[in-house]
Amino acid sequence: MRKTLCLLLILLFLPLMPQKASAVGLPTVSAKAAVVINGLTREIIYSKNEHQKLSMASTTKIMTSLLLIESGLLDDTYTVTKEALVEGSSIGLKEGDSITGKVLLAGMMLESGNDAATAAAIWISGSQTTFADKMNQKAKQIGMQNTNFVTPSGLDSDEHYSTAYDMALLAAAALEVKEFREISSTVSMHATYGTPQKTKFFYNHNKLLTEYDGAIGLKTGYTKKSGRCLVSAAEKDGKLIIVVTLSDPNDWQDHKNLLDYGMSQVESCDITYNGGDIEVAVVGSDISLVALAVPKRTAGLSEEEKKYITYKIETEGFQYAPTKAGQIAGKVYYYYKGNLIATDNLYIGGDTPFSNTSHPDNNFWRSFLLIFSFFK
Repeated sequence: MRKTLCLLLILLFLPLMPQKASAVGLPTVSAKAAVVINGLTREIIYSKNEHQKLSMASTTKIMTSLLLIESGLLDDTYTVTKEALVEGSSIGLKEGDSITGKVLLAGMMLESGNDAATAAAIWISGSQTTFADKMNQKAKQIGMQNTNFVTPSGLDSDEHYSTAYDMALLAAAALEVKEFREISSTVSMHATYGTPQKTKFFYNHNKLLTEYDGAIGLKTGYTKKSGRCLVSAAEKDGKLIIVVTLSDPNDWQDHKNLLDYGMSQVESCDITYNGGDIEVAVVGSDISLVALAVPKRTAGLSEEEKKYITYKIETEGFQYAPTKAGQIAGKVYYYYKGNLIATDNLYIGGDTPFSNTSHPDNNFWRSFLLIFSFFK
């Protein structure tokens, strides 16, 4: 009788107990080294030899791509030198070819061109050796304590190594950069380059982009020495999960399982900006100020972690009437412990009709602001 009563009480109160993320069984992983992290907090969710130093092959190009973006050369044009023509995977560059930084970036991240990576390194730093110094400086900034870069492409070298955990930190840092996010999630594109100019079709080697819901990148890699290497990331319900495997013969399936596992272990909460009303001035209307609407934002954080969220608001300063509800008028940036984790547009919350009678100074201020914006 007592056992029956206890069972009834458990069944009665079970729905009232706090619910965590749905459970997914801990997967078996074939890799020599692997790690799963919460991309927002950098917290380790799963690990296997995550600090073991191993070759990381072409996943190296994540760092090279990040430094190319930071160089500010994406819209500039480079003339390829013979030093960039290295062995291995290639986008077919030839000495004297003309190519933009954006195409070099795509050539690295989609087609894994060693020539594209080497060309970018020589363009930025003058030589592969000098560029490797820049790579290692950036690695230290990110917190990669067990990494040493020698080549921009990932070609084998005894002194070129990293760890699963360090590569996960690199992935998290790279995903904070808009241009990197865009190229790492691009499935295919046409690219024009060469002398004379020709258009080629680039196709991303990362099968997860089409086989895993929410996948946003990042990079494949393979050499005989390193085996199959893969860095992946996926977003769902505000959660960002990053998975790295090094020397993994079953990487595609392992990553699907590990991404599922990571998603199941991370909570999600509402972090929408609530720091007070955001308003912008309106010129040329009876309404002098209009409120901005903030879209809802969830993130893969616990309620305890939520307290580390900070915000930055950017608005356009003023709007000319008439305005319409839904117009973009600014941005809100979300940071977790100083790391950018999300960006949303701010929208005008209501219509403001034009009027040149209610405020005599409207025409004066409109002219003033037009002149100011011209010289800004």
